[in-house]
Amino acid sequence: MPKADADGLRLKLSQQIIELCRREGWTEGQRLTERQLAQHFGVSRSPIRSALEYLVNNGAIARTEAGGYVLAVKDVDLADVATDVPPPAEDELYLRILRERFTGALPEHVSEANMMRRYDVTRSQLLKVLMRLSEEGFLVRGPGNGWQFKEFLQTVAAYQASYEYRLAVEPAAIRSPNYLPDVKKLRRLRKAQEEIARPGGLGEISGISQFDLDAELHETIAGFSQNPFFVDAVRHHNRLRRVVEYESFEANERMEDSCAEHIQILDALLADDREWAATLLTRHLILASESIDVFLAEAPSRPAVRAATH
Repeated sequence: MPKADADGLRLKLSQQIIELCRREGWTEGQRLTERQLAQHFGVSRSPIRSALEYLVNNGAIARTEAGGYVLAVKDVDLADVATDVPPPAEDELYLRILRERFTGALPEHVSEANMMRRYDVTRSQLLKVLMRLSEEGFLVRGPGNGWQFKEFLQTVAAYQASYEYRLAVEPAAIRSPNYLPDVKKLRRLRKAQEEIARPGGLGEISGISQFDLDAELHETIAGFSQNPFFVDAVRHHNRLRRVVEYESFEANERMEDSCAEHIQILDALLADDREWAATLLTRHLILASESIDVFLAEAPSRPAVRAATH
C-alpha cells in the first residue's frame, strides 16, 4: 500500500476507534485488542496496530506491561481526543467540496478534470471522495466524467423542511413498541451534556466536538428503538447538516439551553417515561427550528442563511 494511503487509513481508523470508544461508553482502563478491532472494522490487524500506536503517541491509549492496549482517558475526554486526531486528506477534501458547494463556489454540475485541477489531487484521490459523496446522497453521476450535486440544506426553506422531517421521525422512534434504552449509555450521554453545560464548559470544547456529541445523542436515542430505519434516517440527516452546522456550533447562543433540554430528555428516559421524553424531544426540535440565530457561510448568489441548534 502506498505510504499516503497507509497514512490516511491509519488516521481514519484512529478516528473510528475513538468514536467506537465514545459510542460504547468505554472509559479509562478499557482493554482494546487488535483482533477484536480488526474484526469490527473489517480490516487486517496490521493497520489496526498502526492506528493503536498512533493513539498511544497521542496519549489516548496506553500500552500494558503484557504488550496489550488500554484506553488511557476518561469517556468525557474522548471528544477532545477526537479533535486532536487530524482528519485524513480524504476527509479534508470531502469537507472542502461540500463547503464550496454550499457557498456556491462550486456549480451544480462539475467535471472530474476541473476538480482535479481545482484541488490539485489525482483522479484516484478524487474518485474516492466523489464515490463517498455519491453513496451519501450528495452527488449523482452525469454523462461522461461529469457529476451533478443534489440539493441539500442550502436554503432556509430546505433547512426548515429538514426539521419537519426530524419531528416526524425522532419522537416516533421513542414511541416504538420495541424501544429498549441502555441505562449505561444514557448516563454517559447525560454526563457529557453536563460537562458542556457547566460554567465555562462551552468554551472548552470545539464546535466540531459539540456537533459530534449532539449527533451522537440523537442517533443513540433513535437507536434504542431497535429499528434500523429510524437510525438510518437520523444518521443520514446528521450527514446532511454536518457541513452546514460545524462552524455554527462555535458560538451558538442557544447551546446552553439546548444542553439543558438534552438533559431533560435523558432524565425522562432514565425514569422510563418514554411519552414525556418524546414530548420533550418534540419541544426541543420545535425550539431549535424557531431559533435560526447563527449565520452560516454566505454565497454571492443568495442571502445569508442562519442555522438552528438542536
